[in-house]
Amino acid sequence: MVTKPGRKAPEIVAEVLERVIRGFPWPKAMRWGTGSLRWVRPLHSILCLLTTDAGAEVVPLEVDGIAAGASTRGHRFMAPDAFTVSSFEDYAAKLKAAKVILDPAEREAAIWHEATTQAFAQGCELVEDKGLLTEIAGLVEWPVVLMGGIGEAFLGLPAEVLQTSMKDIRSSSRSAIRRPGGSRSSSPSPTARRWTTVRPSSSGTSRCSLPGSPTRGSSGRMTCAR
Repeated sequence: MVTKPGRKAPEIVAEVLERVIRGFPWPKAMRWGTGSLRWVRPLHSILCLLTTDAGAEVVPLEVDGIAAGASTRGHRFMAPDAFTVSSFEDYAAKLKAAKVILDPAEREAAIWHEATTQAFAQGCELVEDKGLLTEIAGLVEWPVVLMGGIGEAFLGLPAEVLQTSMKDIRSSSRSAIRRPGGSRSSSPSPTARRWTTVRPSSSGTSRCSLPGSPTRGSSGRMTCAR
């Protein structure tokens, strides 16, 4: 019989998470400084807590000289001060107070609601594009919807041309709006003289919760934040 001594949960979590972080399969990753870590953005801090009935404990995790702690920051410009958290629920609530909506589904819903409201106020409707909505929600932390106009000279173009051109401007992806009942393929273009976009209010922060979805709120979360 082989007997293996037990290990404390924080030690196991630290070991597993370091392996996950170093091997995480980002579609695009980068290196910085003299370290060996590859991540989607430069990693500045790690928030890693293991919560039990007795309370929260910082996991003894260190990656490329960055030691885990119990503090993080919100939006870089709107709420830059650091704050400490005691659980995942506390983390999500304090992030929202610091102008960061953690749940991407909540960001999508907020963008859709405000964009459709602004379009309705102009007597129009938003052209639904689920992929674009998901992309925009992934680019911002505190979305603010703005509305702009399309030059008169471009309104004769087919709706598909206008919509494709607007959403392919990656630095400020735009959603088209149209007059109610308009057909995308009719001519002249049924696209209204307006478009909506989301102000790039992201603080440049890369946040991810491992393992699982950040909407579950289970204990033992690791959140990496710039």
